[in-house]
Amino acid sequence: MHGFAGFHGWQWLYIVEGIPPIIMSFVVYMLLTDRPHEANWLTTEERTWLQKRIDSEQTQREAVRKYSLLQAFSDHKVWLLTLAYFGQNISAYGLVFFLPLIVKGLGVSAEWIGFTAALP
Repeated sequence: MHGFAGFHGWQWLYIVEGIPPIIMSFVVYMLLTDRPHEANWLTTEERTWLQKRIDSEQTQREAVRKYSLLQAFSDHKVWLLTLAYFGQNISAYGLVFFLPLIVKGLGVSAEWIGFTAALP
């Protein structure tokens, strides 16, 4: 399609790959709803069953305990999980950023540093 309608081939690639998601965005916007009772594409029985299921799950969730934001931040388990997540991210970023230098320090040639660092 290079040269067709004055576009280059790579421009046609963007157009051809971009049209289906744009069309589907309108379709999804029209079909998906916030609540089951608004979903016209479901039968009445399906809507009723789904709404009852969502309500029962919400009741079960609230029956366990409902936390406020202040209560969540004052819980020591939240802070321990935050610390673990922080440590995991710091170590992962350190590995990603400095592994090529470590591999280079092991004497690997410049052409093979990327391939060797990609193995782990």
